[in-house]
Amino acid sequence: MQGRAADSAGTGIDFAQFISVSGAFAISAGTKQEERQEMKRILVLFFWIAGILFPMGWFIQVSPVGYRLFNNLFSPQWMHVAMHTFLFAVLAALLMLNLYGRLAAHRAVWVVLALVFTAALLQEGIQLLSEQRMLHADTFFDIGVDMIGGLLGLLTVLGFSKVSGRRNSRQTHPATK
Repeated sequence: MQGRAADSAGTGIDFAQFISVSGAFAISAGTKQEERQEMKRILVLFFWIAGILFPMGWFIQVSPVGYRLFNNLFSPQWMHVAMHTFLFAVLAALLMLNLYGRLAAHRAVWVVLALVFTAALLQEGIQLLSEQRMLHADTFFDIGVDMIGGLLGLLTVLGFSKVSGRRNSRQTHPATK
């Protein structure tokens, strides 16, 4: 009866099975916390995308003061470019953080760029519809700026992960003198 133990009723308990079942409970306890963290990451990503896609023109129309403040703050071209770059850099970083490790790195990069491009098209399309205006050069400029922002966010995450990977490999395999 190797690997088995008799209980009071005379039946055998397989230790390997017992360890795998108890190990599964330990894994599932750790998994719950990981699932919560995963849900938080997905919710942050969801709300970030919703914030990007929401037409701010609708929001600020209810208040004349808000409308003036928004226009004074965001009407300069440099501020418009800076905000688009920032919004889409963070979007790409959030997407990459959610996809990195689930997909091969090169595949994750292309998926993130495709999703950023899709978000840029949707954002500009919603903006065109909400403001009831026609497609023009500024729209393509904004999409280009959005893609540059997405690329910056993507490269930032890849850069940090590469530096972190080097740091972790040095800690695990210290250089011999």
